[in-house]
Amino acid sequence: ASAAHYLSEGSLVQVKNNVLTVTFPRSLSFHKESLETSSNKGVIEKIFLETFGARVKVMLILSDEEPLKKEKITAEDPLVQSIIEAFEGKLLKE
Repeated sequence: ASAAHYLSEGSLVQVKNNVLTVTFPRSLSFHKESLETSSNKGVIEKIFLETFGARVKVMLILSDEEPLKKEKITAEDPLVQSIIEAFEGKLLKE
């Protein structure tokens, strides 16, 4: 499976001080471990740099909470707004 697939199973919980924090339920620890390889983390960080023009570090953690049902994220989502604000970005398309 691809890094994108594994990453999509996580939940972005925070963007602070150029650190993206993504959590995974313990049942998906393999996903977290796979993404922690330097090559996968490097790809994620490179894509973020190319997309948003900001250098970030990715922090992956396990959570005891099971993920909630995923909903479509929109431009109005507070997390999206905080990412745009934090990196002085703009939404290109929805």
